[in-house]
Amino acid sequence: MALEKKDALEAGILQDQLADLRAGLFVSMPISTILSGLILTVQALSGGGFAAAIWFLVVNAINAARLALARYQLKLRETGHQDDQTGNSQRLRWFGILALLAGFAWSFLAVLTVGYTTPQAPLHLIILAGISAGAVTYGSAYAAAAINFITPPLLVTVGCLSAKGNFEDYILAFAVLLFMGGLVRSSFVGQARFREASRLRHEAERLAAEMERNSREDPLTGLLNRRGLAHAIDQLGEHTRTVRGNAD
Repeated sequence: MALEKKDALEAGILQDQLADLRAGLFVSMPISTILSGLILTVQALSGGGFAAAIWFLVVNAINAARLALARYQLKLRETGHQDDQTGNSQRLRWFGILALLAGFAWSFLAVLTVGYTTPQAPLHLIILAGISAGAVTYGSAYAAAAINFITPPLLVTVGCLSAKGNFEDYILAFAVLLFMGGLVRSSFVGQARFREASRLRHEAERLAAEMERNSREDPLTGLLNRRGLAHAIDQLGEHTRTVRGNAD
């Protein structure tokens, strides 16, 4: 019994993580489309429109897949489908995999800017920093999704800046590394806090349900007491009225 309660609690926490991650994607994906469109425009004006167009299509194809998974999750929730712990974990992993693919796609900013050496590179770095911070903000419920997204492009950025060999670029590369470390830490802290809040809520709901059930049953026999019988009669009356109303 204790193991079943533990599994049910974990399944509920994972369900909450999925719901929060889904809600965040519905906000962050349009922002990602706008920012990638801005990069496409800048690259097109500077003569690198073809490669940027391919990059734009890849990024937004992955974004579309992430939104499709979020909408599928929303449909399951609306139909009252509650998955077990394994099912919820698998869907979270899929969100993490798609976030990693998106991270690799954003890593190709280094290719578009020839290792962040073009005049447009500072703008792209600012956009990358903003979208990385946004990924952590809107994906705080599940650290793996945010970390998978931010790690590839930021590490590639550090490598490109370090390869320039200038003291200023070394400093900037170190700053990007510190920035990434802070985001990773924030992701883990955010997930821990979210899971703890979710756990407390589910345990409070379970305790309230047990107290309500105990108030309707005899503690020795487990049979309905007077309050429980009155409640059962009321429910039966409501069900009968509903059936008659549907029949009419």
